[in-house]
Amino acid sequence: MLIGRKQLTAVARRWHPRATTATRAMTSTPRPRPTFLLLGDSLTEFAADPAQQGWVCRLQHEYVRTADLVNRGLSGYNTRWFLDVAWPVISQELKTKWSPVLVTLWFGANDAALPSGVDAGEYVPLDEYARNIESIITKMLEAAPNAHVIVLTPPPVDDAVRLTLVTDSALLDRSDAHVKDYAARCLEIAQRFQSTARVTGIDMRKVVQDAAARSDQSFASLFCDGLHFSDAGNELVTQELLATIRTVVPHLAPERLVWQLPDWETLCVKTRAMTSSPPPRRPTFLLLGDSLTQFAANPEQQGWMCLLQHDYVRSVDWVNRGLSGYNTRWFLDVAWPVILQELKTQWSPVLVTLWLGANDAALPSGSAAGQHVPLDEFERNIDAIITKTLEAAPNAHLIVLTAPPVDDAARSALLTNGELLDRSDASVNKYAARCLEVVQRFKSTSRVTGVDMHKVVHDAAAGSDKGVASLLCDGLHFSDAGNKLVAQELLATIRTAVPNLAPECLAWQFPDWKTMLAPTK
Repeated sequence: MLIGRKQLTAVARRWHPRATTATRAMTSTPRPRPTFLLLGDSLTEFAADPAQQGWVCRLQHEYVRTADLVNRGLSGYNTRWFLDVAWPVISQELKTKWSPVLVTLWFGANDAALPSGVDAGEYVPLDEYARNIESIITKMLEAAPNAHVIVLTPPPVDDAVRLTLVTDSALLDRSDAHVKDYAARCLEIAQRFQSTARVTGIDMRKVVQDAAARSDQSFASLFCDGLHFSDAGNELVTQELLATIRTVVPHLAPERLVWQLPDWETLCVKTRAMTSSPPPRRPTFLLLGDSLTQFAANPEQQGWMCLLQHDYVRSVDWVNRGLSGYNTRWFLDVAWPVILQELKTQWSPVLVTLWLGANDAALPSGSAAGQHVPLDEFERNIDAIITKTLEAAPNAHLIVLTAPPVDDAARSALLTNGELLDRSDASVNKYAARCLEVVQRFKSTSRVTGVDMHKVVHDAAAGSDKGVASLLCDGLHFSDAGNKLVAQELLATIRTAVPNLAPECLAWQFPDWKTMLAPTK
């Protein structure tokens, strides 16, 4: 969705720095995307927070076109509660929902709470912790026979920072000396499974200490509160996990995985259709679109999917099928047969967002003419996609977003070597209006809601001296402020059209850890 091939390649690399020709090649037999299952406590749950550049956000950005990441981080949980409360549900999901190829297991930070401290209710004795970790690994290897399990030890604790948080004569909750024993025992357990060739241990305690030794700020540079990671700490975790993946399961490295659906540039040459009593499951939100959806997984731009995923991290699974550069024609011919098969076999979404049109509206005489779809064909395609989605996802409400404005001046500034303007706001406006007309036809179903993002962005920019430039980073894609606007608009739409799916209305799949402290009757 960018001007010219040079600019397109530059931005594509910015968003996917390790993208290679191999990963972007069209495949004749697309397969379901592999699933990565992330199990843990708050070090995993909070990793979905884009405000801290969470490591889950970072990994999800790396794998946005190749793998689905399922976050089962449960803040405050220890290994005992995970086995008693979470595992029965997760084991059922493994039987019926997905078969992961990679599992991360990160527990111990809560088990290692001081038995006489303020968080004594989370404490699990060291020997029991060892038995629990061994049990979880054993159960996971059996329940996920195709998965490699990466076991991370609890990281260090910054005692000095934790002490500053103690108030009203409260006792210290954790100490680094105590956590050290749990990290060592965790590595011992992982080592017992060496013969399986399916378990790898990461000594995150040593990784963090080594990194801190290289920093003038010591632990303060890697933690935000002496326990949870800062931006720099999350980057360190991401780098360590990617390095481990590249070493022990190199075929799962982001640069080695083939995109499930081909890069849009290949479609300019030739378009080819491809065929191919516990708590309830978490509902699924399915995001369909072009780069406005694909790039929404980028935490560096505070992507709107990252922002929303953080709001729903304990209650909803998000599936991103944003396809950079795609128009409605290619979506129907290439992507829909694959997505339809996934809808039949993998998940049944309760909410679908559909955001296409920015590429269809490319100027027919501009540098992105290969993406152009005539307005009448765009209308038919949007109608067809909505119809097919309503049929294939009978429990879903569909939110259709119009193409947002284009900043003509910013797009013109990117022109080089005599290139022609790729898009204009006047052209996009026509596609946005036609999109809303199509949505109106489905009013009687009560299952389709339109969002005029062209108007939303213009209205939000009206109070800025920079106009829409205040919300776009390149005249087309959203900046941090623009992504925040999209997230706010989608939340407002959800609360109005499907209020039962608002984050505050959805129950957590697993209970809060504090409820575990109540006496058992």
